[in-house]
Amino acid sequence: MEVQGSVNYANLLSTIEHYDGTNFPSLNKEVLAILKVLDLDYAFREDKHVAPIFGTEGYDEKIREYNSNSENWERSDELAKMIVRHSIINALRGAFPIKEDARELSVKEFLNSIEGRYKDELANFLITKLSTSCYDGQGALSIHIVSMIDMAAELKTLGKSITNDQLVKFIMASLPENYKKCAHQVEYAQVICKFCKSPDHMQKQCPRFKAWLQRKSN
Repeated sequence: MEVQGSVNYANLLSTIEHYDGTNFPSLNKEVLAILKVLDLDYAFREDKHVAPIFGTEGYDEKIREYNSNSENWERSDELAKMIVRHSIINALRGAFPIKEDARELSVKEFLNSIEGRYKDELANFLITKLSTSCYDGQGALSIHIVSMIDMAAELKTLGKSITNDQLVKFIMASLPENYKKCAHQVEYAQVICKFCKSPDHMQKQCPRFKAWLQRKSN
């Protein structure tokens, strides 16, 4: 495992969009791509190696292989963590400790901790936005409702689902009185999947609809 020249290394790092609390998907994608280019993704591809038990068959060969693999893994893990930390803006860097209960995190664990915080904060933002949204009469009512449905769908991908009844309450609370009767009709039409009639998702998230589109394109 040999890292590229220092100039290329610095140039590659400068292309990473620094994490500011709102852009984890791009950070994750760019960091993993650069680690692969630099041949430093070993700690992502492999779990930390476990030493063979002394006295087991083929121990000498196994311990040599273990020592070699562990050295590569430790180096990959350490340098990858440095790159991830470098890719966080200074104001947030201290919010993501490299240790947990006095144990140093692996780079995968470190990146997972950043992702977990990102998802929690995004979910809180979406819930706040759902609960405070107000339709001001500008633009189509259906667009306002669909935007709230999309926020609920995004919450589901973050593991923070809300029920359809809760979504209806958020939508109705966002509307002036004179729009609420119309909203009931539009909202129920949007929440129920037009393809399979499921109340759990919209048509664009429907697995059966996606499979049908795939078959149609073949």
